[in-house]
Amino acid sequence: MGAIEALLRPLARFIHRTKWEGFDRFKVPEGGFVIVANHASGLDPPLMQFAVPRRVRFMMATEQMHPMFSWFWGQLRVLPVSYTAADAVMFREAVRHVKGGGVVGVFPEGEIERPSCVLAPFVEGTGTLVALTKAPVVLLWIHGTPTIGNALLDPIVPRGRARVQYVGTYDFAAEGVRDAKEITARLRAELARVSGWPMREK
Repeated sequence: MGAIEALLRPLARFIHRTKWEGFDRFKVPEGGFVIVANHASGLDPPLMQFAVPRRVRFMMATEQMHPMFSWFWGQLRVLPVSYTAADAVMFREAVRHVKGGGVVGVFPEGEIERPSCVLAPFVEGTGTLVALTKAPVVLLWIHGTPTIGNALLDPIVPRGRARVQYVGTYDFAAEGVRDAKEITARLRAELARVSGWPMREK
């Protein structure tokens, strides 16, 4: 992870001129937690990682995991999502990881936003993960990140001023909220409120 971070952090700082907003209010939760953000470009995963001082394991669609970079995915300990029955094993590992004190990163739109600045539907699995682990959720809004429609090339495109905003930390278990649909809907609604972006339903 050290070599990967050494490569990507300068890109975020000097090429994309990333600005971090609201993190003066951020306190890292004790124990495991889930970190959630919208998905604006291929630069989003490293920005999510740089936002917290803990190692993040990402849920990632297998269609985005090019076999050429299998070593890279292994180093990141990515949790592959195939949207098939095989995901049950991955999901159990994600739950185990969070309950064991780890951090799992989720982009609940499942893909880069199309069109940009419009929130796509959130997959309900996000709320299920939160409900099963009873872990707090750290919510981020990422915008201004560049995209050319290729998640692998986005991080090296010298364009834009990336912004990562800390929205808040939500403890649904403490509120007694256990319904996955409600958790998912509330996270999406909160991002819509903060960003001012419209939400598409398909």
